Amino acid sequence: MNIRLTKKDMDRIKTRALEEGMPYQTLVTAVLHKYLAGKLVAR
Repeated sequence: MNIRLTKKDMDRIKTRALEEGMPYQTLVTAVLHKYLAGKLVAR
């Protein structure tokens, strides 16, 4: 899969993944999975 993101969004994803101690691809996969399972909740 290819997806286009702004540099700002990509940088934020990588920063958050680093904070969580995981590769950024794993973080993106986890977010998509939670969204599709109806478990992603807005703050």
